[in-house]
Amino acid sequence: MKFPVGEQFLGAAVPAPLVGWILEETTGLVQRGGFPRESRVNYSAIVVIIVFLFLAVSIIAIRHTAGLLTILTSIESPPAAYLPLGQNDHKAVAVPRINVEERHYITSSLFGTLRHLRSEGGFFALWRGFNANFFHLIARLFVNRICQIALGGVLPGILARIISSIISSLALGRFAMVCTHIQISKPRSTTWFTRLMSTPWSTARKTLPALASVTLLADLIGGLIHSLAAAGVDGPTRAIAILAPFLLFLGIVLPASAALVRVQASHLPEDIEPIVPFDRTFGKTDDRDLTLEEAWRSMGMHGWKRVARMSVKLAPMTVVLPPILVCGGFFFVRTYAEVP
Repeated sequence: MKFPVGEQFLGAAVPAPLVGWILEETTGLVQRGGFPRESRVNYSAIVVIIVFLFLAVSIIAIRHTAGLLTILTSIESPPAAYLPLGQNDHKAVAVPRINVEERHYITSSLFGTLRHLRSEGGFFALWRGFNANFFHLIARLFVNRICQIALGGVLPGILARIISSIISSLALGRFAMVCTHIQISKPRSTTWFTRLMSTPWSTARKTLPALASVTLLADLIGGLIHSLAAAGVDGPTRAIAILAPFLLFLGIVLPASAALVRVQASHLPEDIEPIVPFDRTFGKTDDRDLTLEEAWRSMGMHGWKRVARMSVKLAPMTVVLPPILVCGGFFFVRTYAEVP
């Protein structure tokens, strides 16, 4: 395939040698005398881009689904219990003062939760709130970067990063609460932007103290984990440095995040039906707003065990599967590049 490249093709303002160089670099044209003679598109670059995009979308989708399941596990509190197996009636019935251990939880089963989500919201229910969370992430990165630039010349690096992270999370606190509400509620015809605009700041600001506390805690733990990973140690200390991040996440960051979700979920409007049953008061008997400490206590040991079990069940999907996908992608690209 031949192209009549020259000044007549793109106009006299663009020199012909420059045009030829651009075409050679972008399409792999074979030049002769400053002009391309034939076109052979470099499909390897296209394949690499497609594989990279597939890997990025797959990993993001997997992590989003894992976060969704953890959120639903954090808030679910069924008001009824299943009758014991072996009886004729297996439907849920209200049992007064039923033991919390005997309640039937949708999120007690990983695949049962996935089936429930698809039955309520269709095939794409596993990625509920993805658009809202994506734009929230972009907006927070943008605000965080602006704050770091503004504070970088005044405060030390670590302190500037922590303060910038807290400021960006508070500035987008209403957005974060709406993202949680979208994920825990049944599908609605309104868009995430409409729900964001219809959510009053007077409601969202009630969640800001809890949001600031969890953000600060996550930043401090993240800095500690980074320091442990960067420390050049061997022997038993090395094993502690490897095990510490997992224990810190499971014992501090995960419970704090679950408590924050409960604070945000407590402000779900009454006219919106949740996708899993939960009590908006989380056991409170007064009319005051739920605090982070009260949300933490409301989980109870049974709640923490359920969240921890769900995290362990999701570990193969969130920890093991992404590296397998990346290694498989690199192997495919390398194999494709070696094929003549």
